[in-house]
Order: sequence, then C-alpha cells, then structure tokens
Amino acid sequence: MKRIYPLQLLILIVISALVSCSSPNHETKATETQFPTNIPTTTTVPSPTPFTKTGTPTPTLPPSWYPRSYYIDLPPGEYLSYVPKNDKGYKVISLDGQYQAAFYKNLTEDLSYDGKRVISTGRGENRNIIQIFDLVKGEYIEEITLPDCLWFYSWSPDEKNFAGPCRGGAAISIYFSESETLVNLNVLNASEQEMISLLFPIWSPDGEWIAYYRHNLSVPIFTDPNDGVYITNTICLEEPTSCYEHTTGPILPFRNQYKVVWSPNSRYLAMLSGLNKIYIYDFVEQEAMIAVDGLENLNGLTWSYDSTRIFFSQKYDIYMLRLGEEEPVLIKADIGHVHAYLEISEP
Repeated sequence: MKRIYPLQLLILIVISALVSCSSPNHETKATETQFPTNIPTTTTVPSPTPFTKTGTPTPTLPPSWYPRSYYIDLPPGEYLSYVPKNDKGYKVISLDGQYQAAFYKNLTEDLSYDGKRVISTGRGENRNIIQIFDLVKGEYIEEITLPDCLWFYSWSPDEKNFAGPCRGGAAISIYFSESETLVNLNVLNASEQEMISLLFPIWSPDGEWIAYYRHNLSVPIFTDPNDGVYITNTICLEEPTSCYEHTTGPILPFRNQYKVVWSPNSRYLAMLSGLNKIYIYDFVEQEAMIAVDGLENLNGLTWSYDSTRIFFSQKYDIYMLRLGEEEPVLIKADIGHVHAYLEISEP
C-alpha cells in the first residue's frame, strides 16, 4: 500500500534526523549541513573544441563495435527501451506489449530528452571522450573531450554541458563545452575528501536544478543524518562561490543501490532505493511518498513524457505505475531491465 509522509517525518523515520527543504518554485535557502565552508573554484581547462562528425562512426572503434540505429523503423506510438534478459544491445516494446523490436546496439549511457540521440563515453584510455550519436540519422554528430578528472554522469537539457563527480567525489563538476571551462560545485575540504563523496549528479529537464548524492564513508551506513539527495540551483553557475547558498537537502534519505530520475516537468524526483522501494518527492507539495514498497529486486526507473507515470522493473518484469494509484500494471513479464520511455510521433 502506498504511504505518504511529510518530508521531515520520512527522513526522521529513515535516518533519525530532521532536515528542511525548499521547493524549486520558491527562493532556495541554505540548510545546515556538515559540508565545509570553503568556496568552490572555477578552473579553465584546455580541451579540444567540439567538432561535428558526418557519415561514418568514430574510426577508432573496431567494426564489431559500430553502432546501429533502428529508430526510424519504429511505427508511431509509446515505447519502453530495455536491456534484454539474455541478449546484447537495447530493444523496445510498445506499452500494450504487442510490438517488440531492436532499438540500437553498441551504444551505452543515456538518451536525450526527446529520445532521438544517445550519448556514449569512450572505452579504456578514451574514457573522457563523449560521443553523441543521432538515432534518426544513424551516425555520430559530435565528439567532445572532457577534462581528465571528470567522470561523465549527466548532460544538460541543451546537450552542451556535462556533469559528473571530480577527483573521486571531492566535488560535483560541470564542464561547459562551448567555453571549455570546468566549474566545481560545493568542493569538499581536504579532511572531508577522505570521508565524504558527492556523486551521481542529475540535471533537471528545465535546466534549473542539479540533484546529487552525498555519502559519508567514514561512519556506519545510515548513521549520518546529512547523507542523502541534495539539489543545487543552477543559477549559482554564474557565480560558483554562491552554490552553497543555493543548495538544499537532504530532500530524500540515504539508501544504497539507488537511482534518481527527474520527471520531464521537473516537478518530481523519483528515487529507486535499496532495490525494494521507490520514493517520489513532490517539489510543489514539498513532501515525499513511498510509491512502491515491499517488492524485491527492483531495477530500472523512468518517467513518461507527461510526468504522470513511472516505469520500473522487478527482476526481469516491467511495470507501469500511475501517480495517485497504488497497484502497478504489468507491461511484460520476464523480458529485461527497463531503460527509458520513448514516444515516436506521426511523420
């Protein structure tokens, strides 16, 4: 059964601490945390200028790794992309479960917000190479070199900026590809870098917020009340020294084995937690609810474009849950792990 709690009560139950949060629709105030008070720094990082590629994929890839797109073969409709149970590459299934097909292969990472491009990272020594593949054209359209310290995790809605942890979690870093600059948010001081990691930044679809995860590795799990999901307003990117003042959290509690996904309208933040719960935080109501509870081996999490439904997997079964309802609907059993929601429009 779905349970709804005020945010403060939820976090009190989970980690025995009372914290406060603010809504993206209101002025953000700093919260009391154990973060250091030193200010972030902005560092200019030399990097090759992004370039446009046409025609063939990056020639450094062996032929067996060449990507292939099946996007234009899909009829109009709603789909879920998924990682097959006993296969490679990505496939799609229609929401009625009647249509299944290949989607793309030999590409990884994330789809763009409209589902037409996929971003991949290089392999081995080329891990800091970002490659953007156009699923409609069936070719690479851009390649960008990131600073060495940045491990890519998320891209901005305009697909020009990239976020990830830097220096092993000592900061959340944003790389601006057009100006070739690196901005570090909420940098930990030297003593806390040995204990705390800032990880997994996720840009909101409206571009106004970056959610990320704080984890204190120096204490027993679940005992630091400051661990959990934080949000930073991207207005501070214009003046990085102000980012602490524009950071709020934790708005969701600490959990291991987690995944955070913004709704397309940026109102909700869903978190797959501990493989057996899904939390949803509502920025308008300023409360968190447990939308899914009691199921084991949860994995994969995504939203419909209209922000009214979430999709997730239990083991290899794919489910849909509408906001406000209690029982998920089975889309397809024993198929794989859900990856992303996709809509193909009429030509």
